[in-house]
Amino acid sequence: MIDDFKMSICSQYTFNLSLHCYYCGSKKVEEEKWNPQYTDNYTLFYVFNGKGNVKIGENTFQINSPQGFLVEPKTQADFHSIEEPCKIAWIGFYGFLAKNYLGRTGISVEKPIFEDDKEGAIGKLILSILEDSKRDHNRYCRITASLYMIFSKLLDIHDTKKLSLSTNPMEYYVHKAIQYIDTNYSEKLTVTQIADYVGINRKYLYSIFKNKMSIGPQQYLVTYRMSKACQFLEETDLTIAQIARIVSYDNPFNFTKMFKKTIGISPKEYRCNPIFVDHKVLNLF
Repeated sequence: MIDDFKMSICSQYTFNLSLHCYYCGSKKVEEEKWNPQYTDNYTLFYVFNGKGNVKIGENTFQINSPQGFLVEPKTQADFHSIEEPCKIAWIGFYGFLAKNYLGRTGISVEKPIFEDDKEGAIGKLILSILEDSKRDHNRYCRITASLYMIFSKLLDIHDTKKLSLSTNPMEYYVHKAIQYIDTNYSEKLTVTQIADYVGINRKYLYSIFKNKMSIGPQQYLVTYRMSKACQFLEETDLTIAQIARIVSYDNPFNFTKMFKKTIGISPKEYRCNPIFVDHKVLNLF
């Protein structure tokens, strides 16, 4: 049930630093033009029925149910309902991993429209957030869990689209290896474990990885971990020892040595004066 509804969910004292939901709401858009006033955080809008045109910044997109669209922070949006009233819901979120997660879903300023799956799973999760926001007890944990599930569904939909466009087995294997690294980089991961997960031998994994990415899987793993470390150094107050453990280094000295070898300066120097680190190789998939 979509009614006119708004709810603030968390404050600076209760949120999860990595990803948290600030607010949610719903509206039956009957007017010709609706200008949602949410500019401080990322906001995902979902159209439950009807269709319309949405202007985000300077670009205009057509949207039909069941689709949604992203409005980034500090960006104005206008929605025009077409033919019949549209029922729309939204969730506002932020966190130091929000941009990273969005990048992996394929949703961007240039491509802000996203699709739901056949079961309408994203729409159902957004409705559950609306309902849980009205709870007096344990609403925040339930809402945060639903928010992560929304990103999980968006990632599944995006990965399915990408793999359906590719008939090249090498690309599939490399893509699967990169997914595994992305999920398990904080563990004691070996190239043999990655190859076993993909379902090919280590030698063949190295060959196709080198062919596609220009570096081997071990070097990619190290580069990925150091890239994550850069992100944590810039966006958190975690100690260098804590960051080392997050990226799978029990010994901070070994972490510092590898960081300097990969990035060119020590973690302490990077935190004081972040430099541009070109890790485009990490974004090929």
